[in-house]
Amino acid sequence: MRKPKAITIFAIAALAILVLSSLPVWLAAPFARPAMDDFNFGKFIHREGITALWKTITTYYSGWQGSFFGTILMSLHPAALFGVKAYAATGFVLSGLLLAAAFALVFTVLRGSATRAERAVIASALAFAFVQWLPHIPHALFWWNGSIYYTGSLCLVIFTGTAMLRLRPDGKWFWPQTALLCLASFCLGGTNFVTALFFVLLILSAALWLWLPWAKSPRKRQLAHTFFAFCALGGLAISVLAPGNSIRQDQFSRMHIFQTVWQSILQALADCAVFTNPALLLLLILLLPLFFRIAKRMPFTFRWPGLVIAFAFLLYASQNAPPIFATGSRAVGEGRISNAIYYVYVLWLFGSAFYLCGWLANSPLGQRIRIPAERRLRMAGYILCFAAFGTAMLLTLRDTTAFICLREVYNNRPQAFARAFDANYAVLTDSSTDVSVIAAIDIPAPLFTNHIPGTSWYDFAMAQYVGKKLVVVCPPGTDTTAYVHPLWQPYTLTLTPEDGAETLAVPAYNVSGQPYISIRALAYALRDTPWRFSVSQTDTTSLRLTCGESFVTPAAPLAPAPLDAAYDYTITIGSQTLIRSGVDIGGEPYFRWLQLSQILALPFTMQP
Repeated sequence: MRKPKAITIFAIAALAILVLSSLPVWLAAPFARPAMDDFNFGKFIHREGITALWKTITTYYSGWQGSFFGTILMSLHPAALFGVKAYAATGFVLSGLLLAAAFALVFTVLRGSATRAERAVIASALAFAFVQWLPHIPHALFWWNGSIYYTGSLCLVIFTGTAMLRLRPDGKWFWPQTALLCLASFCLGGTNFVTALFFVLLILSAALWLWLPWAKSPRKRQLAHTFFAFCALGGLAISVLAPGNSIRQDQFSRMHIFQTVWQSILQALADCAVFTNPALLLLLILLLPLFFRIAKRMPFTFRWPGLVIAFAFLLYASQNAPPIFATGSRAVGEGRISNAIYYVYVLWLFGSAFYLCGWLANSPLGQRIRIPAERRLRMAGYILCFAAFGTAMLLTLRDTTAFICLREVYNNRPQAFARAFDANYAVLTDSSTDVSVIAAIDIPAPLFTNHIPGTSWYDFAMAQYVGKKLVVVCPPGTDTTAYVHPLWQPYTLTLTPEDGAETLAVPAYNVSGQPYISIRALAYALRDTPWRFSVSQTDTTSLRLTCGESFVTPAAPLAPAPLDAAYDYTITIGSQTLIRSGVDIGGEPYFRWLQLSQILALPFTMQP
């Protein structure tokens, strides 16, 4: 009987380690539950079915953010489609995407240059690095909204890139495949700005490279990648130009473009120090002999390693640019953004090591290096490397995803979290009342994203998701049976025109720290200005605004009052119909100032 080769043995061992290290993730996955923006983005589809997908896209495109494809991914979460218990699929889907992306990339790039066993070893190592040293576990694996938007989008970039690499210009289905990849490129240009910018720069770089004379690329491949680049740019342009982006941007101040570039590079360098650990480095060292052997077989010459690695680093650093430019830092969405950047860091690290091995293999020194052919020597070398890696793993074990998941499941925290959520959800779906009061879950659950008490927009989204007038999330331990709705306090907002004209005073309510203005009170305040408009209300949740007409009915003086309901209002302005979330206080619709200023294009700044 023929003995298996050493690389085959280690391929089997690597796959076994990968599966065993994934088991704790799959043990914890069934206890994940929806939270925060899962309710926001899934509310229309949960209430109206998949036919509400276009409504979801247009609502958020015009009112919050332009990432249209990201909105699709976030709104199609398992709980919205199949019920709250189906949300348990989140961990399986996200971890599966990461594993599949690693294998798809390695098996495509090294096709024809490495054996299946060699590719399996490298792919297992890459997948292990993807999953086990995550910067933020909940936002990578167990919270659909944050995970699919960043982790899922990056996986789709990898799948699309591998499909592009597999395109054969002489193939029968070349142009149909090109058309599908153009659609995929357009969609990925419309995902989160971090991943979209990275994807666009990557595709543009590939397209430009293929047109260079020394690339010697077939004309059909050059044209195809040019189409991909234009489609990706088109998707990103549509995303950037969305009206809703201005609402989010008004909450922050932009950074200068040159300062953004510099800060992005500095942040990328800082991330290298944070993301690197002894086990990751030893895992890479373990792969170096294999990298060298495979690279030596390849016809590619691996020239200018310093230039190539530096350029790849700039692509990796470019992911920092969108959040730094828009907000001045990565503080908004830090956990999920860090995850997306971490995956590309791992790819850059593995790719740089492979490229350096290829350069060395093609150098005069590399030509004289011989990997020991004798099976026992190779086996001894691999065993020593595995022993070193095992030692490093023990030193960093407590930081791995597998250990954290196993510890949490053993301590029964995910199970208790799921039971507490299910009890709250039973109250939310109780049809005997249209107002639900629940207490926030006070169970430490490092694996899951929890609802934040006092964030009114999440409470309102939850109410709309379950079809209630109002949902109130109280601090943990609150006796919900004795809960009394608070009286929101009125105060006066000062609106200052950008042209320096006379300021306007508008009465408003402070709802959980957010200024909510009566749309009729705003119309009355603007009655003698160029921005005047009239308001008519056809039913509880439908409003029609007519620009250019004065609204002359003064609003009644405000008094402390409870919030009656949270609604999605349909607002018609001329031929345009918008859907915006608002609140009903005393039978009057109120909206956040940021929403009203964007809808009516009002050139005012707000001061409390």
